[in-house]
Amino acid sequence: MPLFALANAGVVISTSDMGQLNSLAILIGLVIGKPIGVLTFSWLAVRFGFAMRPAELGWPLLAAGALLTGIGFTMSLFIAGLAFPPDMLNASKVAILAGSLLSASLGVSTLAWLTLKNRRI
Repeated sequence: MPLFALANAGVVISTSDMGQLNSLAILIGLVIGKPIGVLTFSWLAVRFGFAMRPAELGWPLLAAGALLTGIGFTMSLFIAGLAFPPDMLNASKVAILAGSLLSASLGVSTLAWLTLKNRRI
């Protein structure tokens, strides 16, 4: 499904689109907001006894996994199509794709770093 959404997104990639305020807000929401939300509610669920964190799953590893939550762009593209007028839509799509790529890069590199660090111990 994500490959279908990417192929049919109809995005014209332009760096000038990234300067718009909605583009910056989308990028920050995907890269910073989603991981903060996942970590906050995970901590609250563990803290108040609604969930248990396995002993082998430390908070740094959970944080690295939370960075990957910004990848999902299928629903983001759908909501952007409903929320933004046509003149802002392309900039929103570019920001969604950039945010997904940045989230994937940060999440995978952090997971790789933590894995290498744990193997050395």
